Amino acid sequence: MKLFKIILSFVIFYTISFNNYAQKIKKFTPDTATYLEELENFMQKNDKKKEVEELIEKFTVIWYTKIPENRRANIIKTSNLFLKKRARNFPEFNNYLNCIMAFANSSLDTSNYSEWDKGIVFMLNENKIYLSKINAYLNSTLSLLSNNVIYQSSSTKWKASNNNYLFKFDKTIEIEFNDIDLTCYASKDSLNIFKTQGIYYPLQNKWHGKNGIVTWQRTGLNVDSVHATLKKYIISMKTSKYVADSVVFINKNYFASPLLGRLEDKVTVITSPKKSKYPRFDSYTKRFKIDNIFENINYIGGFSMQGSKFVGSGTKDQKANLFIYRDVKVVKDSVSHIENVLFLKAASQFFVFRENRITGLNTSVSLQLDTDSIYHPGLLFRYYIDKREVNLIRNNDPATMARSPYFDTFHKVDIDCELMSWKIDDQKIDITMLKGSNYHKAKFESANYFSADRYQKLQAMNRIHPYVALRRFAKKYDKEEFTAEEFADFMRLSLPQIRKLLIELSFAGIIDYDVDTQIARIKQRLYDYLDAVVGDIDYDIIDFNSETKAPLSNATLSLINFDLNIYGVPQILVSDSQNVIFYPKQSKITLKRNRYFDFSGVVTAGFFTYYGQNFTFNYDKFKVELNKVDSLRIKVKDEMDDWGRMKLKNVQSVIENVTGDILIDSTNNKSGNKHYPKYPIFTSKDTSYVYYDKKSIQKGKYKRDNFYFKVDPYTIDSLNNFSIEGMGYDGTFYSGGIFPEFREKLVLQADNSLGFTHSTPEEGFAIFKSKGKYFNEISLSNHGLRGGGTINYLTSTTTSEDFLFYPDSMNTKSQTFNIKKQISGVKYPTVNSDSAYIHWEPYNDILYATSKEKPFVMFDNQTDLEGELEYKPTELTGKGKMNIKNAVLHSNLYSYKDESFNSNTVRFDVRTADLKDFSFNSNEVEAHIDFVSRTGKFIPNNEIAFVKFPQNQFVSHVDRFLWSMDKQKIDMETDIHMQVIERGQLRTVTVEQETQTPIGSLFLSINPKQDSLNFIAPTSNFDLKKNIIFTHDVKYVNVADATILPGDGDVTIQKEAKIKTLYNAHIIANNTSKYHNFYNSVVNIFGRKKYNASGDYDYLEENGRKHVINFDLIAVDTSGQTFATGKIKQIQDFSFSSAFLYKGAVKLYANNKLLAFDGSVKITHNCKQIDKNWVKFAAEINP
Repeated sequence: MKLFKIILSFVIFYTISFNNYAQKIKKFTPDTATYLEELENFMQKNDKKKEVEELIEKFTVIWYTKIPENRRANIIKTSNLFLKKRARNFPEFNNYLNCIMAFANSSLDTSNYSEWDKGIVFMLNENKIYLSKINAYLNSTLSLLSNNVIYQSSSTKWKASNNNYLFKFDKTIEIEFNDIDLTCYASKDSLNIFKTQGIYYPLQNKWHGKNGIVTWQRTGLNVDSVHATLKKYIISMKTSKYVADSVVFINKNYFASPLLGRLEDKVTVITSPKKSKYPRFDSYTKRFKIDNIFENINYIGGFSMQGSKFVGSGTKDQKANLFIYRDVKVVKDSVSHIENVLFLKAASQFFVFRENRITGLNTSVSLQLDTDSIYHPGLLFRYYIDKREVNLIRNNDPATMARSPYFDTFHKVDIDCELMSWKIDDQKIDITMLKGSNYHKAKFESANYFSADRYQKLQAMNRIHPYVALRRFAKKYDKEEFTAEEFADFMRLSLPQIRKLLIELSFAGIIDYDVDTQIARIKQRLYDYLDAVVGDIDYDIIDFNSETKAPLSNATLSLINFDLNIYGVPQILVSDSQNVIFYPKQSKITLKRNRYFDFSGVVTAGFFTYYGQNFTFNYDKFKVELNKVDSLRIKVKDEMDDWGRMKLKNVQSVIENVTGDILIDSTNNKSGNKHYPKYPIFTSKDTSYVYYDKKSIQKGKYKRDNFYFKVDPYTIDSLNNFSIEGMGYDGTFYSGGIFPEFREKLVLQADNSLGFTHSTPEEGFAIFKSKGKYFNEISLSNHGLRGGGTINYLTSTTTSEDFLFYPDSMNTKSQTFNIKKQISGVKYPTVNSDSAYIHWEPYNDILYATSKEKPFVMFDNQTDLEGELEYKPTELTGKGKMNIKNAVLHSNLYSYKDESFNSNTVRFDVRTADLKDFSFNSNEVEAHIDFVSRTGKFIPNNEIAFVKFPQNQFVSHVDRFLWSMDKQKIDMETDIHMQVIERGQLRTVTVEQETQTPIGSLFLSINPKQDSLNFIAPTSNFDLKKNIIFTHDVKYVNVADATILPGDGDVTIQKEAKIKTLYNAHIIANNTSKYHNFYNSVVNIFGRKKYNASGDYDYLEENGRKHVINFDLIAVDTSGQTFATGKIKQIQDFSFSSAFLYKGAVKLYANNKLLAFDGSVKITHNCKQIDKNWVKFAAEINP
């Protein structure tokens, strides 16, 4: 500590003393003390004063504490060499001094400094080594001493894991490293060589390594499972990569023993361990066989490891192969067992094995289907290890064969699809598009497909068609296998042009072409195509264009029987010349070996369309087997359109349950190049049926279980040229029991349906199982089963030009309809009609007849019915409107006999004499009409019958009435208590009221001016001629506050509710007090609250003498009270008593017991001295 203070004081002193010393140093003196002074002076730099102070301070301490004397002298010598090299204080001397301090502070052996110094001296003495190189070495030394960094640039850093190194100099600078982990950092990643040793040559930036272990940890692989052991290797440390040969590689995941090969490692930018491309190892051995590399998967080929990827490799001539096996059930000698057989072979120059999948680029693939295969020359192969799923992907890489279709020799089709996906434990392969598309498209084209347009397009700008050129080449050189270069010479085109052409020809299936070897081989399809061009061989136009909506696949291949189920195929054109098209149901077909396929749906052949299921297309015989045709639709020629083209229209009947086949064309004319007009030919092999149960045909009345035409087997040729004249189908007609079965021929009808016209035998047909009999013609079409003739049923006869027959009924608008009168047994009246609608239900034994333009004439013209009759073996009933003279009856049910009819509920109306209006209405009454007595009896359905007299403006409630047709009157009777009006409301008479209420019908005025005037009459008559109601035995009529008692009990109601004047009537007023009683009254009733009258009134004197007062006015005042006024004349000798005579006015109010007198009185006496004069008098007197 004391020494440190002395040195520090010394440094401070000299710093202060020489602060302004600016003399340049050309050579340092050998004196160690002076060296520090000169060094400090040399290192001065205005912009680095603080940095220089710190440097000199640290160096001075090191100089005196850690650097021995002999090394100090050596440092001064080396410093002078720096000066001689024109080294600057910064950066060369600064770095040099820092290196000295770093060595002094390190734990390295002192020999390291000596060897290092030799190297520095060597570099300073070499004219070819510039200061920049020396300075770089100084920086490198500092990095190594401080951080074990061997080399560092702006992009790359190499670092040792420890300081197990030695500086050496023997003609050149070396740094020897032992037992270190060497790491390179670059691009935010690193590489490692563990447990290695080597010599670093700083001047060359080269590392000569020996031994070491490389792992794949940065790719996510376990070090115990995957690593490599290095022997000798060299690294240029300016880069972040290296290559090592004769490396021993261990991958326990795939190989039981180590492999020898070449290692390449490089630091690259990676986003995840699985995407790392390094380290890479390539084995020297190019052919390995690894059985069960994964379950049921064998591998043959070379090997390399590229980052996380295990890469199976091959050469152009000998590619790497994957073999995938599957378990297959094999039956031999009736004994079944499971065999593990090869199913898929994949060949590529490059397979990538990752932790979860295998990927093959430009991979040729073959799927073994029995003795055939599905082959593709080069696509993207993927196997997902965890899912055990194979994906075969056709991408758009122009440098590969991926765009080529699959060549399927089992089904004999070329398959154009993006993806084949197979879970190897499943029994199917999905054929579809890659995920991401809403719609999936794929195409399956016959191996014998030919298109002249496609052929012409391929020639394009070529001088000679490529197909023709290939054939000429093969013929000229007598070989069918050749290189791209050979064909380029022949075609006089560039090699890139030929390569592109050969790839296109390969896609067309004309050649096999290997893009790696550039070797092509001509296939038979070339010669077939050229022969098809000139018509020397037959071909076809069959292809299946599939389009489905995600996630539905385009197709699935069954690995049980190799059926290829194709979806999204809306139509298949089998023969354009013969116009044969298939429309698969749900757009699905099942393709089998050699283009045989099953489907359900629709087949159109010329004018014929077949709908059904279980159809089979037989490619060899070029026919479609229609195993179950639900229906056959036929088109026929119609009129010409505006362009002169023939239009077609559908026959409106279909033939169902058809079994047969269609020969589409000759078996050697699938192309349709030759004209055979007799094709297509349809052969029906069993009976078929025409049904008439569509809703559009009489609403589906003709059920197919018993109403049909059974068609005999038949053959029709020339389905494209079918004519109406040639249409005819023999068979048997079954009418569901309407008629007996009979033979006929179906032909086209006027409504464009299939039907017939048939004549009954002379004796007619029993119809509806003998319920009736029919004569004349029967016709069948989509208008239904009809006829024109005569039907007999019970005593009725119906004639019509158009009977419509249903299995359970018959309908017609008759020309005539008659029922004969029957007077014994079940009785019927006569009925005649010439315009009735008839509906007959024979099995219900009922015939409905409805009048149309004219009513039914019944009962020998005594009445008619506008409505409906129900005719049965047990009765004749009806409903509707019946007209009898000037009376009208309405009912929902009449029951007819031979001379009468009844109805439980009827509305009965009688017209006025002029027939313009009604004079009598009744409703809800029970009627009995008798044409012998000429009467109609009516009683109420309920307790009373409501009747109305419209002309009289009165209604009544009666118990019964009798209509006399000829007398034109109605007699009404009621012998029970009916109804009364109380407080303006109609009420039924209660038991308590019966003693106070008269028996009879309530007559009620509906004239709005009469305020519901009403009274009760037990009997009444209505004169239909004069429209007058005569009521009898009327006990009273209540008007206002009075009770009016008709003198003879009769009240007559005339038109418009006018009450005929009453004579000799009595009036009691009022109804409560009954103070006053008038008699000999003449009464005019105007309404319930108004009347006027005149009448007599008895006045009794005190002695009992009676005087009759005649009131000439009895009426009702505005308060509703009866009042009366009269005149007592002198001649009447009216007296109050024996003492007084009276003359003058008299007035009465119903509510006042007293009479009001206003006149004159005269005293009666015998005294002659006193005058008998009249004296003015007014007073109320009790009568």
